[in-house]
Amino acid sequence: MTNPYDGYIQQILELKHQLDEQSKLVEEEYCDAFNQIKEIALAVGFEDDKPIQPYQVEFQLSHRDIIMPSLPKEFSTAIDNLKRGKCNSQISVSELMKSLRAEWLGDEVVNGFIELLQNKRIGFLNSFFFTKLSKNWSLSGNRIDFENSKRWVKNNDLFSYEKVLIPINISNTHWVLSVIDNDEHTISVYDSLSGGRSCQNISLKIAAFVRRLADETGHLGTYNIIDIDDNPKQSNGYDCGAFTCKCADCISLGVPLEFTQKDMPKWRELLVAQVIVGKLIVPRD
Repeated sequence: MTNPYDGYIQQILELKHQLDEQSKLVEEEYCDAFNQIKEIALAVGFEDDKPIQPYQVEFQLSHRDIIMPSLPKEFSTAIDNLKRGKCNSQISVSELMKSLRAEWLGDEVVNGFIELLQNKRIGFLNSFFFTKLSKNWSLSGNRIDFENSKRWVKNNDLFSYEKVLIPINISNTHWVLSVIDNDEHTISVYDSLSGGRSCQNISLKIAAFVRRLADETGHLGTYNIIDIDDNPKQSNGYDCGAFTCKCADCISLGVPLEFTQKDMPKWRELLVAQVIVGKLIVPRD
């Protein structure tokens, strides 16, 4: 039987061999083909410690290839158009250009990207959910604004996902990512700065909401709060939104958080390109 992926695989191997000898045009074609093969590999359930089955192919994808892919032509064109002031997006050109530069990311870009990650396994609640939830928070009584915040999950069964990603904007000064893991029954917060007590308070608020929602819908509402302290850290005062989005990206891919501060300029370009185009470079199931 003919392998339907042989043509793609042969193309990528040949172009890779020619890279050092060919022109920039060939390099661009290689990048496009490389991303095609990544999409195919993910679609057929590729595991990075062995070749695609049942065919033996001497080709493997590293975590880095998936975490920091090259920009395919459609996405690089979107960035080029943005820099010329032409952008087909509901988000303003000025806001998108800010996101390309070393500046703080706004709600539109952060929510716009993480919403793209939502699929049958990964759920999403945008940053306004937590703002509403914690408006009148009282630590002593674990009081939350449950009724008003519940509308954010009215048409979205929170317990149907393996994980739910919640970007959190702390007073327009810092971004963190909260993750509800329905398989492990845990709640955690990924903070690219210090973490500590502020993350504990965030987890307590979300745990209180999940418990109330579980009581109403007949689900098990006991979730353990997990401290996360080994996630990548920023070394400046403005990349928290970019780190938050990258953490969400890696979690949705199921790969280690193998990125650093040095990756942020490239990641910002990847992030903005995907928001403009409205789809992911590396698709999810």
